[in-house]
Amino acid sequence: MKKNLLFYAAFLMTSVTIFAQTFDSKLNSGNNQTIIPSHVPSQPLLPPLCGSYNVGTGQTYITLTAAISDLSSRGVSCPVSFILTDNTYPSETFPITIGIITGTSFTNTVTIKPGAGKTPVITGSSTTAILILNGCKYILIDGSNSGGTDKSLTWVNTNTTTNTYTIELMNAKSYFDVPE
Repeated sequence: MKKNLLFYAAFLMTSVTIFAQTFDSKLNSGNNQTIIPSHVPSQPLLPPLCGSYNVGTGQTYITLTAAISDLSSRGVSCPVSFILTDNTYPSETFPITIGIITGTSFTNTVTIKPGAGKTPVITGSSTTAILILNGCKYILIDGSNSGGTDKSLTWVNTNTTTNTYTIELMNAKSYFDVPE
């Protein structure tokens, strides 16, 4: 019985070693790279955003910065609207940057707009911009709080140094880039 247990233990160790070598040779091509899993099993993956989310004190997102951060990490699966429910947003971290958002399309847009009857002012000092749209597509900034043509949303950069902006538009690719 002792010989059988010893053989069984040696067999298990050999199996693990063989598996590790196969795993290394197939995924790392023998160059000893460290593989870092993209998802930690103890933390569930959150689904993409879909629908309307209020942004303000006591709402789904307290700041627009938090809403955009969540949007950037989760993407979208249908149209998304961030409804600004406060008139001031003093706790934002500038610049607020919106990059490429997974899932956006002609029908799956992301809209930032004031809530009914609200006149939000997003103001602060940034050496670059308050809002940077960096290579993103299908982002709508709707300034009306009534669905009309009123101008109820204000963005202000109080920094007066040269080359500062309130809203900066950036293109992730140059027209001269070679297609992939």
